Amino acid sequence: MTILIYYPPNKKAIAFNTLLPELSKKGHTVLLLTLSPKGQLHEELEALGIKTYSYSVTKHNAVFFYIKHILFLISFIRKHKVDIVFSHLSPANIIAVLAKGFFKAKLIVFRHHFHTRLLNDSTIEINKNERRGDELVNRLAPVLVVPSRVVYNCIRSYEKIDERKLRIISYMYDFSLYPKPDPQRVQSIRDQYSAKLILILCSRLIPLKRPMLAFEVVHTLIQKGYDINLLVFDEGPELDSLKTYVLTMNLSKHIHFLGFQSNLVDYMKASDMLIHPSLTEASSSTVKEMAMQKKPSIVCKGVGYFDEYIVNGYNGFIVDSVKTKTEMIAILEECYNKPEMIQSLGENSYKTVSDTFGVNEHTLSLYDQLLR
Repeated sequence: MTILIYYPPNKKAIAFNTLLPELSKKGHTVLLLTLSPKGQLHEELEALGIKTYSYSVTKHNAVFFYIKHILFLISFIRKHKVDIVFSHLSPANIIAVLAKGFFKAKLIVFRHHFHTRLLNDSTIEINKNERRGDELVNRLAPVLVVPSRVVYNCIRSYEKIDERKLRIISYMYDFSLYPKPDPQRVQSIRDQYSAKLILILCSRLIPLKRPMLAFEVVHTLIQKGYDINLLVFDEGPELDSLKTYVLTMNLSKHIHFLGFQSNLVDYMKASDMLIHPSLTEASSSTVKEMAMQKKPSIVCKGVGYFDEYIVNGYNGFIVDSVKTKTEMIAILEECYNKPEMIQSLGENSYKTVSDTFGVNEHTLSLYDQLLR
């Protein structure tokens, strides 16, 4: 069959670098079409023998943006005689379901998020357009694939959808494709941000990811006299308010904004733990990448499918989504003077993630079922 992967970003994605060649090995012709200009993702997949394409439209007007993409997608599918479309992420999913009536190819939509209504936090607004987009995709998608039982149950319980559409297929990674840390760079980072406990926060800086909560945790511990540094990666609409908070609370020596780093793996290896107070995930590559460096993470219960592979106190920590701040502080205080505990958690997280998310026949068989 000819399978089209329809996807917005152009950044490196190990999950795609793993799955697409596996589909190709089975005799399928695999194509990638992105809504972004060609980038690292295209280069790496081309090197693996996957043909890649891009069609980018500047989003000055939302209506024209969607119309242009819908027309191009229909034309592309017909031109390349595509049999099956795997669409991922909004707005690709929205474009695909709106175009579905004009092409014969089978459409399978992959959902990578769930904005839970069990947030218990009225201060966080969920974008109305995002919610409308989810509702549209739920109604029009012939098949909707989610990465975990938790996300499956939440969508089934809290969103309007015909549950017969839902499928569960876990993520799969060829961990050998991940870059290896550079020992000299790692040591340089540890020297530059020297502290008894080096923490990482790595997620889009948006309200649902709750970066401010992580800052408040660090601030509380600093006030108690703990020697801690927090390295902050990525950007987002909360960046300015976070920078203001750091200046106001005199935390510039302890919280460091590093934006996007191509050698993130070096920072992961140089750190001790990841703090991840996010309330919205389907999965988190960052948590798995930390595990591959034998570093544990602190995450929230009922988010994504952390509950399915993180065992509290064994290979990481799971905190309550409401009492997150209090429980994170208590965990970090305990770990601060027990480096051997952090090391043990890291070793266990490495084994769990390797065994659970490596390339496996079970996951590949689920894709075979989709194609049939």
